[in-house]
Amino acid sequence: MSFLRKFVKKIPAASRGFEIETELTIYALQMRLPVGEVPAKYFKRPETHIQNSIHLEMVLEYYLL
Repeated sequence: MSFLRKFVKKIPAASRGFEIETELTIYALQMRLPVGEVPAKYFKRPETHIQNSIHLEMVLEYYLL
């Protein structure tokens, strides 16, 4: 997303997380600003190795006891 500076300064945003996108879109439409989508490339995350998560569980268990 990209926004005009005057828009950003006037945002009465109350949402957190992904909900903010919906709130910003609605507010932009109320201000009669153009709203559009910008294509983005998606890159799949590399798969993590199962030993990493087991090791993390062991470390957390040790420190949380």
